[in-house]
Amino acid sequence: HGATYWDPLARLDIIGNPNTGDTAIVIDGDAQSPLLDPSTTELDNAHREVLYNVSAKPSSRALIIGIGGGPDLKAAQKYAAEDITAVEINSSSLQALNHHYRNATPNFISRPNQTIVNAEGRGFLARQKEPYDTVMIHTIDSFAAALSGAYVLSENYLYTVEAFQQYYRSLSNTGVIQLTRWLYPQMPREELRLFATAMEALRNEGIERPEQHLMLITRGDMRDYMADLLMFKQPVHLASMKKFTGWLHANHFNVACPLNAAAKFNYPGPIVDTMVQYYS
Repeated sequence: HGATYWDPLARLDIIGNPNTGDTAIVIDGDAQSPLLDPSTTELDNAHREVLYNVSAKPSSRALIIGIGGGPDLKAAQKYAAEDITAVEINSSSLQALNHHYRNATPNFISRPNQTIVNAEGRGFLARQKEPYDTVMIHTIDSFAAALSGAYVLSENYLYTVEAFQQYYRSLSNTGVIQLTRWLYPQMPREELRLFATAMEALRNEGIERPEQHLMLITRGDMRDYMADLLMFKQPVHLASMKKFTGWLHANHFNVACPLNAAAKFNYPGPIVDTMVQYYS
């Protein structure tokens, strides 16, 4: 066990695994975010690379909401994003990052093209005037915080219909946002809620065919139990995205939505049946 930090939102511990040598930030004794070796391009899971492989401008203006131990920051750096803004609500996470990386690799945190902000994600986004080409929100909540009621103060408002409308309006003409949540293959819930919320938000934005702006994908082997919802500024057609679909197959992803592509990608599990029931 390494350092411990406190702020009004959470307790944060730096914990190392003596068997593997891995180190992670642990929030409220539950949610973990790895502290990766910034001297390599290796990431902890392929979900962090989806956004940059589907984006038409992966190396342009990137926003990350929720830094944690910095893996999404590392992904943006790996794909050479020209302008990176990372927003973190927990001041303790920023303290831990600065302490952990300060001596070994100080340029991981401090770069000319990189801005790190201690703020709430939606409040920060509301103050921005320039659009973003990519927006990443990757499993940023803690189950422990949910049980304690701490979401009254923090991440709860990142997943409302109004928030999704805000994200959509913040995108450039070729922009895309990725929201990653936990996957429950036998009892679909978080991924379905993401999809339903995005559908309603896009309808509120005047989009007649919101399903054409959305894609839901998971890992085919179900090894990490996460689902990625992609929301595009413009309608997308899987048939014209051969490079991206090739990358998905190579990294063991399946497409659960668009619905007309699910059968082609042999998506396992009941999510497709549930979506057909409610959204077809």
